[in-house]
Amino acid sequence: MKPFDEETARHRLEEILSRDEYRVYDQTDDETFKNWLAEWLESLFPEFAVSGEMTEWISYLVIALGIILFLLFILGMGRKIVRQSRLKAKPAGTRAELVMSARRHLLEANKKADEGDFREALRHVFLALLLALDEQGRIKARHWKTNREYYQELTGSDPDTAPFFYKMAIRFDEVVYGDRLIDARGYREFRKQVLARIEKTDPETDGIPRETGRGGTTS
Repeated sequence: MKPFDEETARHRLEEILSRDEYRVYDQTDDETFKNWLAEWLESLFPEFAVSGEMTEWISYLVIALGIILFLLFILGMGRKIVRQSRLKAKPAGTRAELVMSARRHLLEANKKADEGDFREALRHVFLALLLALDEQGRIKARHWKTNREYYQELTGSDPDTAPFFYKMAIRFDEVVYGDRLIDARGYREFRKQVLARIEKTDPETDGIPRETGRGGTTS
């Protein structure tokens, strides 16, 4: 038996590990990705010579795009969370108010507007919007639900209406819960937008009370 030669064994091991099937394990993740990218580009463009420098620049571009997409995703999620957090976690109406019809709330709104109580008039117009959406099957109006929950519900059932509802809900919260002052002009603009949306989402809607003068109705 030949005596063990440590130097010969070491050279033999280095020779084995230098083979291609073993060298792949010695590559960094960055080198592995670049090699994969180069092979992929060569398969797409077989007549085009892909240099190492080009592969490196393209890999940087891919990584940069990945980071940008990730940041956009985080930004989108952040905006969604901020949107929902701005809506008050308070029920929009009582049990008795939510068994009334949208038309009835609009009549009540006109009555309150005639009395000069535009805050309460706006509240009834918003409840009319809720009940109209409920009647159209876009949400389920419940006395324990908050505007935040209605908004989340609309993002799934009617994404086109959800942004409009969010805008009106913020205005409702500011006036009803935030004690923000509202005058006749602000009320009429709010009412006009709500009625336009109700008619847009349900073109067959009829019998909507109309305003006359300060806030009266013609029907």
